[in-house]
This record gives sequence, C-alpha cells and structure tokens, in this order.
Amino acid sequence: MPFERFTAFPRKRGSRASGGAIRALAVASILVPGLFFVFGTWQSYRQHIREAQQTVQRTADILDQQARRVFALQELAIAEIDERVAGMTWNEIAASPDLHRWLKALDERLRQTDVIWLIDPQGRGRASSRFFPTPDTSRVADRDYFQALSERDSGTYLGEPRPGRTVANRVFLNVARRRSAEGGAFDGVIVASLDPTYFAEAFKSLALSPGDSISLIREDGTALARGPEPLSGPMRLVPTSGLMANLHQGERGAFRNHSQIDGVERFYAFRKLPGYPAYVLYGRSVQAVLAGWHRDLLLYAVLALAAAVALLSVTGVAARRTREQQRALDRLRESETRYHALFHESPLGLLLSDVRPDGTIAFEEMNEALVQITGHTRSEVLGKSPGQAFQGSLGAYIEDRYRECVATRQPVEYEVAGEGPGGRFVRRAVVRPILDGSGRVAKLLGTSMDITKARLLEEQLQHSQKMEALSGLVSGVAHDFNNLLTVVMGNLDLLRRAKEERRPRLIENAITAVERGRALTGQLLSFGRKQTLQPEVVDLTRLMASTQDMIAQSLRGDIEIKLDLATDLWPVCVDPSQLQVALINLAVNARDAMPKGGMFTVSAENRVLRGTDATEAVAISVTDTGSGMPREVLARVFEPFFTTKEVGRGTGLGLAQVYGFAQQSGGSVDIGSEVGRGTTVTLYLPRAANEESPRTETALTTPTGRASVQRHILLVEDNAEVAEVGCSILVERGHRIILAENVAKALALLANETFDVVVSDLVMPGEGNGLDLARTVALRWPGLPVVLVTGYSEAAGEAVADGFPLLRKPYEPADLIDAVESATAAKVITLAGSRR
Repeated sequence: MPFERFTAFPRKRGSRASGGAIRALAVASILVPGLFFVFGTWQSYRQHIREAQQTVQRTADILDQQARRVFALQELAIAEIDERVAGMTWNEIAASPDLHRWLKALDERLRQTDVIWLIDPQGRGRASSRFFPTPDTSRVADRDYFQALSERDSGTYLGEPRPGRTVANRVFLNVARRRSAEGGAFDGVIVASLDPTYFAEAFKSLALSPGDSISLIREDGTALARGPEPLSGPMRLVPTSGLMANLHQGERGAFRNHSQIDGVERFYAFRKLPGYPAYVLYGRSVQAVLAGWHRDLLLYAVLALAAAVALLSVTGVAARRTREQQRALDRLRESETRYHALFHESPLGLLLSDVRPDGTIAFEEMNEALVQITGHTRSEVLGKSPGQAFQGSLGAYIEDRYRECVATRQPVEYEVAGEGPGGRFVRRAVVRPILDGSGRVAKLLGTSMDITKARLLEEQLQHSQKMEALSGLVSGVAHDFNNLLTVVMGNLDLLRRAKEERRPRLIENAITAVERGRALTGQLLSFGRKQTLQPEVVDLTRLMASTQDMIAQSLRGDIEIKLDLATDLWPVCVDPSQLQVALINLAVNARDAMPKGGMFTVSAENRVLRGTDATEAVAISVTDTGSGMPREVLARVFEPFFTTKEVGRGTGLGLAQVYGFAQQSGGSVDIGSEVGRGTTVTLYLPRAANEESPRTETALTTPTGRASVQRHILLVEDNAEVAEVGCSILVERGHRIILAENVAKALALLANETFDVVVSDLVMPGEGNGLDLARTVALRWPGLPVVLVTGYSEAAGEAVADGFPLLRKPYEPADLIDAVESATAAKVITLAGSRR
C-alpha cells in the first residue's frame, strides 16, 4: 500500500471505526506477507522444477553425442580389424605375433577399449590385444552376443555386461560383429570389450549431485553401463517397470519416475542411439532439486516473517498512538527505507517498471547489482523504455518480453547476453506482472540471475570432447594414408621408366593425384597438431613482403590488398612455410566471401596478452569486407571438413589448418564475424625467446658435383610394402641394402656389419622407435649418419631438435636418394676435414 495513503486517514474517528481499521490492518499485516510467501514459494518451486527438466534434457543430449562417438569408434576399429585379418585362417590368426602387436597398438589408441578379441566359430578366443598366445579360459560360446551372431548377421551387437573369463573381477560391455566366410557362413566374431571405468569416470563429470543416475540401457532392459559408479554385475529392468514403459514410447523423451534399482525418484530424459538397440538415460534426483527449493523456502519465510513483524509493529504503533499520526508516518518512512535498502542490496538484478495507461513502459527503479552488471547508470535507464535504455537488438528483445508479460498477465522467462564492465555476461531473467485493484497490469518486476559460467562450461565441455575425438581420428587416418601414398608413388615412379607409350601419361596422372592426397594429409595433420614443423626465428616484415605476391595470386583483380604492419614487430619462432600456407588459406576464404570484390587487409602488431601470466605475442589480423558469417556457422568454422561452399569448391580444411598451425606453434587463433560486415581472423604467435637472425639452412642439403658412389645401407622399416619400395629405389641407384623390421634386429646387424648410413622409419612397433635407434647409433657408432622417415609422429619435433635429418612421407624416389646421398656426403666431408 503506498505510504501516501496513510495521510488520507481522518485524524479522529469513532472507536468502532478506528478499531475496525486497525483490525483490518492487522489482518493485512499477516495475510499480505503470507500471500507473498505462498506466491514466492510456488514460483520458486516451478522455476526449480523447470530448470531441472531443462538441465536433464541438455545433459541427455551431451550423453547421446558422447555415446555415439564411442560406438562409432568401436565400429571403425572392428571394421579395420576385419579388413586386417581378411584371408587369414584361424590357425594363422592364432599364431601371428604381428597381429597381436597390431591389435595391441590399436587397443592403446582407443581409450574406451579394455581388450580386443577374435573369436572362432567354436567360441574360442584365438587372438587378443592383451594375451599372446590366448589362454585356454577364453571361451565365450555361452555369451549372448556369440549365440545371437552365430544364428544370423544382426550388425553390431551390444552384449550383456558380464565378468571376464580371463579377468574375472571386472564387468565388461562387449561390442561384437559377426565374421562371415564365403557364401555367408558363420566364421566367428570380433569383440571389443569396453572398459566399465571409462563410462563411470565420464558419467561422474556430468553428475550434478550424489543422487543423480546415468545409464546406458539396451531395449530389452539390460543395463549396459551405469554411473557415477560402474556396474558390479549383470542387471536388467523388468518389462513392467516405469522406466521401461516410458523408454518404449519413442526415440527421445522425458518423465518423472522412481528407479527400480534404488527406489530414488528422479527426473529422467532419454535418447535412443541411432542404429543401436540402446538408450542413454540421465536421471536428476528430485530430492536434490527440492533441496534448492527448500533453501528458497527458508529465505522467503524469513522475508515474510520480517515483513509481518514490521507491519504488525506499525499496526501496534498506530493502535497505541492514533492521535500522533506524524510519528506513525515517520515510522512508516523508516520502514520504507529498510525495504528500499533490501531492494538495492539484493544480489539479484532487479528492475521495477511502470505500465502507463497509454501502454508505454518506463523503468522506475533499478538496483545496484544490475548497475554493476550492465555498466549503465541509473540516470541512463530510469524513465526510459527498454528499447531506449538498452540500444540495438538487446533493447528490442527485452521490450518484446515486457510487452508479452503485459499482454498475457503471466511471468515471462528469457535469457539475455551482453557486454558489461566485467566482460560478457549471460543472465536468466523473469519479468512478473503486478496488477492494480481493477486487474490492470500497473507494474512489472524484473529479476535476473547470472548463468554465464554455466553456459561457458557447457560450451567448453562439448567443444573439448569434439576437438579431441576429431584430432585423434584424423591423425590415425593420416598416418595409414601416408604409408599407402609412399607405396603408390614409389611403384609408379619405377614404372615410369617402362617403354610402353601410354605408361608415362598414366603414371603422371597417378602421381598428380598422389600429390593432391599428400596436400590433403598435410592439412589433416596440421589440424590434429601432428604435422612436423621446422620452426625458425622469422622476421615477419620480410616474410609478409615475400608472401604478398602469393596472396595476390590467391585473390582476384577486384580485391584490393592492404598491408598494415607495425615498424617494431617482435620476431617469432614458427615454420615460415606453414605460416604462408595459413595466410593463403585465409586469403582463399576471403576471396569466396567477396564475390563482388572488396578489401583484404593484413595487419600485425605487438600485443601483451593478459591471463594467468602476461605473454608477449605478435597479433596477425586478416580482415575482409565480405558477407560475414552467422553465429551458428562461426561456432564450427575450425572443424575439419565443415564448409558452407558448394560441392567441389572447398574441402573444409583451410581454417582447420590455420587452427592446427597456431596451436602447434604455441599460439592461438581467434575469429570474429558479423553478417554483412566481414570477418577478422587473428593469429597470436608468441614472441621468440631469443632474437637471433632468421635461419637459412635446411635440414638436408645436396652437395653439388658429388660423384655417385655405392653405399652399404641399413633400411629399418616394419611395413613390408613400404620397405620393398625403399629397397627397390635404392638398389636401382646402385646401393647395397640390408633390411631390418624393428630396432632390435637393426642393432644386432649394426654390431656385426659396417654400414655407410642408416635409414629408419620413426614409428615402429615394439619397445623402441626410430628416434631411440638414432640416439643409440650416435652414442655407439659416432659418425654413422642416420636419416629418419615419418608420415607423422609426436617424436618428429624431438628428432629435428636433436639434429637428425627428417624425410617426410609420402616421398618421391628422388627425395629418398637425395637424403641418403646427402647424409653420406656430409660424412665424407667431415672425415676429410679431420684428416687435414
């Protein structure tokens, strides 16, 4: 009740009328806070339930994406295994140590997989990624997946979790696929046993309270995985349970039910995995949700009690001092001051608005918390409509929500995002109508709470999981693809010297296709941060000047190029060729975004990046005046193979290469764009630790005028086909070759024979790799040159840092010959210098 109304009370009344007014005021002192308490608790209850249901739905979506990735990786792995053992008999499979090592390497790449098995038609485990030879206890003829797949080919089968035969103290989820012989006869199964602790650990990160439940359930009710604690034994839901009844209503949904397993009541959301007879199910404990509501109840109760006590005290004062109205009014003003202070010191953002009779809306009051969040002063907001107080689309959006509240006379919830003094914020807001005595919406009360961190954590989790999965998959595919390219290029080059008339033309076409494959592999590896870089201290001013012509060739004549470089740029330590490729990729994207021409600007300046520590870096910004990108496209531009261009006009790897190059160079990349206003991509490259002059030497140099001399070469390569190509190339050159398939055999040969040079693959199975071999040779046989060959490897950077020549797959035969003869020529020069 407005305080001004108290002044309208007559100073003198009959005792009966005065007593009635006092009693009415006393009833109102209890009723109004009570109604406020009931209204507030009801609204709080609805809000907590609604937020819990939304959280359950979002978490179910995250679980759905994660489960899809896990099973997709298992299917890829099983298909790769099936291809690997194609044509092998079961006795050959069981007796092959190479197959065991290959399975072990594949198993180590898949974090979700505990062990891989190849089961023969009799249900005996014949090959494994963990055991060689396989133990006699590995018999699975009684398992449900073996029985089901032996009857018919039902695709990928998700078996019931059971304790392992060889590891009996753990429960495994088995993903199996049937092998078929010629004519479709059953020829055993391939099984990937998933580690139950992987799901439990993944589920723990998504559980919001101890009572939450996360499950992977087969259509027949069999529990395949559960969290946050892993399954301890087989578990199956009865068909008549509430969970099963709701799951069978569709491919996605939400419901509230008591769990058959532990009896806990939860809000559930489920998603059916496409192509699999299984559901992901997330349950949020109702008790945990109501715990937050109970805290709100306590707060509302305290406020209601304080309000009731305050009003009753005012009523008591009025009853005792009816003749001293001025003093009563002073006490009411003091009460108003207390409520005013409560409004302004609330941690929630509060806005009180007036709805005028003509329908216009004007802000009346704004608390200090909202001032600090938005950066707008009260004088900039009060007396104005939402559209006037908050400029642009934000103000229009808020005004629409306010008018919706007036029209519907119901609370309206919405989210707003903006920039304030503390940076970007996201808030969940609710605007509630306040009606006058005639039922007209007279006031609007807006409240808002901060959800910035929650939104940021959701985006970071999804982006991190997606980028990690893509990086590992792309790098593995690129390694195998490079081995294939090496074999193709070597054989085609040997065939090039054949005399048939059409062979040269066909060979040239094939090599051209291989070169394109090599470029594609380089972009994949760059995104996966597996590309071997050759960093050196670079003067960006000179590099930009030499790159300008290449950028111009990537653009069109109707696009103007502008360089805006600071005069005192710090040197950076990067691979200059990869930096040029990144700039050209950005130029190509800018060209396609400006079909009618425009301006392409490259600028660079020194920056000090503020974070946990201050970092000195050079910011290279590339800006175009093109069409720009909407927010949903901007969020995915660094994903490999994502493109908005027409088929045949782009691979979707240009910006992926830019991202991978920046990350592998120790820097970062940022992108900003707005539809119709162009795009700016900024590379942040850290300042070089020392400012030495740029290096000009290369890893391999070819002495001019050297004579062709027969060399005795030790070739270390585990891939038989790649080894055959390398031997053929070097033997044709006139060199003598000894082949070793691993580090142990290579060391044994080095101890008994004398060689002129060692050529070794960097990545090999077994205890040692090529870099270990090179370091051992440097210690035991100093002066014996070593050339390392790789398609990709984490150790490639270490090899370059140690000074070993590095030859990248796929290589041309001339590259291999040049690398070998350059290394041995350098040895001859060194020995000759020592004699003098």
